[in-house]
Amino acid sequence: MAARENQTYLITTIVFVLLALAFLLVAILGINKATEYADLNETYQADLAYQEQLATAQKLQAEVLKSYIGDLGFSVAEVDTRIDSIKKAADRVQGATQKEEINAIVSNINAIKEVYQQDMAAHIGSDDPEQQAQDFTWRSLIGNLSSVLGKKHGELNIKSVQALEAQRDAESKIAAMENTVAELQKTLKKTQDDLVTEKQTNQEKQRQLTNSLEESRSKTEKLAGDYDNFQQAARARENELNNQISNISNENILLKNKINVYEREVFDRPDGEIVKVSPSIQSVFIDLGRADGLTVNRTFAIYDRTVTNFEKGQHKAMIEVTSMGNQQAEARVTDEDPTNPILTGDYVLTATWDPGFRVPVALAGRFDLDRDGFDDTDKLVQMIKRNGGKVVARHDAEGAMSGKIDSDTRYLVLGESPDLGVDASPAIVNAMKKLEGQADRNTVQVIGLNKLLNRMGVRGKPRIETLDTRIKDGFAPRSPDGSSSRNP
Repeated sequence: MAARENQTYLITTIVFVLLALAFLLVAILGINKATEYADLNETYQADLAYQEQLATAQKLQAEVLKSYIGDLGFSVAEVDTRIDSIKKAADRVQGATQKEEINAIVSNINAIKEVYQQDMAAHIGSDDPEQQAQDFTWRSLIGNLSSVLGKKHGELNIKSVQALEAQRDAESKIAAMENTVAELQKTLKKTQDDLVTEKQTNQEKQRQLTNSLEESRSKTEKLAGDYDNFQQAARARENELNNQISNISNENILLKNKINVYEREVFDRPDGEIVKVSPSIQSVFIDLGRADGLTVNRTFAIYDRTVTNFEKGQHKAMIEVTSMGNQQAEARVTDEDPTNPILTGDYVLTATWDPGFRVPVALAGRFDLDRDGFDDTDKLVQMIKRNGGKVVARHDAEGAMSGKIDSDTRYLVLGESPDLGVDASPAIVNAMKKLEGQADRNTVQVIGLNKLLNRMGVRGKPRIETLDTRIKDGFAPRSPDGSSSRNP
């Protein structure tokens, strides 16, 4: 009985030991599997994070490309922020190979950015603040280039039309001059024929007088003297006509040279354009500056951007330069039509100044700017100088001339001719005729005072400063009958 109990206890012990060993083996195997599964899970999590970062980087790369193309993603200003996001994504990746793949995407985006910046710098430039402020893309760049090309094409068409009109006008003048030369040649031919006929007649008379020499020696001597005088007069007339033909030929050559200049340059083109308008402070910005020889206080007339004939067109406003930079200048609006406001792209023009060039002008006659009965020629000279011109020929109050008109002179401005009344001055009238003759020989355009003031941007009577400090605002106003209201 005791042996059986021991045997049962032994079997129980063996079974318990076997079960304990089995549990221990199962526990060891379970721990190993759990460790293996944990390692695999960590690997899968890291790979998942890398794939998410890689997908984010590739998505950002696509969005950057869309931004540079235009209107397909976020703005260009956000590109650098997105690139920084990709760099941060690379920093969160653990593996070196994975970092290199994401960094390669960053390098590709930087290369795309460099190409974008080169394209923008090449086609937009870096000197224009307004264009720098815009968010340009490849799509908007194409639109901008198309707009610029269209504008330049329109300007070229306008200049071509103006050049054609100038050429037609010059051809008409040449034809008129050729007709004049032909008429003079006919007159010369007739004079030469008359001279031959007269010579033949005189020779016949001389033969007749020779036959009756004994009877009328005194008469023969007188006729011979008359004949010599006639020959001298005929030769003088012939020389005079030859000189006239030579002068006309020289004028014709000069006119043709000017036509060649007109074919290369459109006459009366605008000096510049309005680039910005500030209505709140009554000022504008023009595309002229110190590099063009512009100075402060220069005045310009503003013409609508659709005007093609500045000689016949009427300006809409007047401005005066107050400050300037190298390429641009600010000007205040001194006269404006509220119904016809100043717009960006409107033309600016003054008759006495060209960019980098002082327009030569000649003056003839008397100029009473304020209608007070006194000569204001010296004040007109100062107005022309302030507007960028220079007076190359004129006469003083006694008729004494200074300077001369040549082919480079732009205008001869004619004032009043003092040929009647108590102020008649033959010396001034003769000086005016001499200047008009020089202008005619050099084919210089002759204009009146009103046209000059209009081209300088002066409307109505110009403001004249007085030398009498007691008067506040220049010349004293006049009563309707023309007498001054100034107290003696």
